[in-house]
Amino acid sequence: MKKILIVLLLLCPLLVFSQNEVEQKRWIVQNYAESILNTETKQLNSLRSLLKITKRIPEEEGGDGVIETILLFVKESLHNKPYRILTYNEVIKEINDGKLRRIDNILNSDKGETFYFINTNSDKVLVKIPVVVNDNYEIIAISIGFCGVRDFCIKYLSDN
Repeated sequence: MKKILIVLLLLCPLLVFSQNEVEQKRWIVQNYAESILNTETKQLNSLRSLLKITKRIPEEEGGDGVIETILLFVKESLHNKPYRILTYNEVIKEINDGKLRRIDNILNSDKGETFYFINTNSDKVLVKIPVVVNDNYEIIAISIGFCGVRDFCIKYLSDN
């Protein structure tokens, strides 16, 4: 009995830490969304500091101006609409449980935790604007795009 208690005491902090890590990353995404919603449209470019940007965006993909376009799209998508923020795994679970409608192009990142905004009025997953937060608690992706003729992928702002 003592061995079981000792094992439980050793494992519980690991489970709590893992959950706290996801919640800390969710808080970063919530802060990102609130910052966008509370910033004047003309000033959205000032929010670039919330993002870890180390990649140069090619001109054929919109260049550096595409970031401001994405931030504006996030603002328009969330403004005056109730929303939730779910991880990729939470979205898949709610789809499988019938709580959310099945939607294509729900992507997961291997570079960090992927979060999606859910419009709670329509239970719609806003698939075009996932947010990826890496293990250093930095936002490294804020949208999807084409990565070939017909394939969608997460568009990273950073290599790591």
